[in-house]
Amino acid sequence: MTEADKQWADQFDVHLPAALEASQGKLEGDLVTLSPGSVLFASDGHLEVDVVVDGKAYRGRMVRAGAGADSRMNYVVQLEQPLPVDE
Repeated sequence: MTEADKQWADQFDVHLPAALEASQGKLEGDLVTLSPGSVLFASDGHLEVDVVVDGKAYRGRMVRAGAGADSRMNYVVQLEQPLPVDE
């Protein structure tokens, strides 16, 4: 098993309506890379967010974002408490 396979081994494919809500506040840092259509921003702080599933908010912090399929964005949020998972 490769490192990439290990990283994704414990994930589940789900399709649930959810919202990603950023808390108010300012995240200070530095622009590291510039291009005509984007910037790379680095910070010692974390973007705190609430992930809302079925009306219940779960606090977390965004740890990664990137382009996904069909012109959508993917956001990886590390949660303080796990989501309840029915098996």
